[in-house]
Amino acid sequence: MIRYKIDSSALVVVGVCREPGCGVRSLASSRADAISHRDAHEELCHMTHGRYAKRRPHKDMRTSC
Repeated sequence: MIRYKIDSSALVVVGVCREPGCGVRSLASSRADAISHRDAHEELCHMTHGRYAKRRPHKDMRTSC
């Protein structure tokens, strides 16, 4: 699991990736939607071989997904 913070307000839920060098943010209408955004971001940017693999090692602070 990646470090990902989910903040909710009355109307929107904001998710922020806290992995070093990433910082991707996403807006969602519900907490469940924000969690699905987190899962999709994790698979796209931080996994090596699918859902149950461990996190990709951080190589360069300048690169992002």
